[in-house]
Amino acid sequence: MSINTKNSSKGWYIFPIILLLISSIIVIRTIPEKIEYSVEEVYWLRLLEIKKYVWVEISDWEDELKGESRIILKKNREVRVYEDSDLSGKGLKEIYGNKIYYKAKMYKTVGFKKLTGIDNYPIVPELGNEVGEDGKKDIAGERFEVLKVKIKKVDNTKNGKDFEYISTSEKLFKEKYLINKIVQMKVIDSENFKFDKDEWKYSEEDLKGELDIALAKIIK
Repeated sequence: MSINTKNSSKGWYIFPIILLLISSIIVIRTIPEKIEYSVEEVYWLRLLEIKKYVWVEISDWEDELKGESRIILKKNREVRVYEDSDLSGKGLKEIYGNKIYYKAKMYKTVGFKKLTGIDNYPIVPELGNEVGEDGKKDIAGERFEVLKVKIKKVDNTKNGKDFEYISTSEKLFKEKYLINKIVQMKVIDSENFKFDKDEWKYSEEDLKGELDIALAKIIK
């Protein structure tokens, strides 16, 4: 029985060509297409943490006391850490320390200054002239912000989502995503964009996350 090696060898030449064609199609499909979108809405929110010099009642280990003008309320011997005495994890040894309950003067988060807007000019909130204990002025803490834009496709016959909400850096918010301006977006398919550095798909979690972090600082 003879084998046609000539025809068999042709198959080995064709196979790499087919693979190359498939790879080329995949690459072409993932190259973003530039589509025009109009900036329909812009929104910004900025929070400035306010810290006031006040009396605070807290507890700490004896070597970790904070603040000024401390007044000791009580002292307890309490378990500070557990140590493995026999390296097996079964013989845990309690290590005690002095826990101090006290009052002290220190800067504490008491609230936030909030500003919002629907233009491209986000403003940083400013402190007032309020003072705390000993006449010390309030000081600024951390800053939180959300910069959001809504873009809408100019030509509905083109590829890409009809509209999208985007979070951006301050630079892009002020220079690229100006209200009513036409911007070029990199569209991958009918549902996805290829975002540039410092821009990403907006989620309500962006806003919720900033507010949750801010609120947690007041509750502490």
